[in-house]
Order: sequence, then structure tokens, then C-alpha cells
Amino acid sequence: MKIRLCDKYFRMYVLSWSCVHILRFLKFPIPILNNWLTDFFFIPFIFHLSYYLHNLCSKCNFYIYPKRIILLIALICGILFEFILPCFNSNYTADIFDIIFYFLGALFYNFIHQNYYINKYS
Repeated sequence: MKIRLCDKYFRMYVLSWSCVHILRFLKFPIPILNNWLTDFFFIPFIFHLSYYLHNLCSKCNFYIYPKRIILLIALICGILFEFILPCFNSNYTADIFDIIFYFLGALFYNFIHQNYYINKYS
């Protein structure tokens, strides 16, 4: 069985990202949402998108990302976006809380979202 791209969690990621950016555009950012919600949902978003593309393009209908891979990607994103890119581009700012929220998002994906489609599609 093929998974759907737009499950309830993926819609939540896209909706929250859209709300944060619309509020930024309107010059009405809500501090906690503006600062960390997008970081929290970034890792689950990319993992679900990659899982969907893998599922779409392969004959293997079911794959589980190991927790160590999910955490490794959160670490790489943290290093890239919070240590390396701020040195080269002023649009990026280093913030330890962003790294914490990358990891919280990774744990959310591993224990909530990934378990959702394990239970639904296995």
C-alpha cells in the first residue's frame, strides 16, 4: 500500500509553516511560533517528504527510518544552519534553541509521525 503525501501530520507541518511566514510578512510574528515552530517541524517535514518519494519510486512499499539516522540528520541540520551558514550569510543566526527544536522535531517524527504510518500501513 502506498502512503499519502498529505497525511494529517504533513498538513500540520505545511499549515504551521505557512502561518508563521504569513504572520512574519504581516509584521505580526508570535515569538515562540516565529522562533521555533518552523525548526520543530523541519525535520519531520523532510523525513516525511523523503519517505513519500522513496515509497513512490521504489518497489518497497514500507520503510522505517532508524532513530540514529533521524537524529543524525537533526545534528547535521543543527551544525549547518546554526554554525556554518551564519558565518557566510547574515540571514542565518546561530541559536542553540533551534538545535534543541530540530532534535525535538526528530523525536516527534520518530515516535509520533513514523509510528502513525507504521500502524496504518504495516
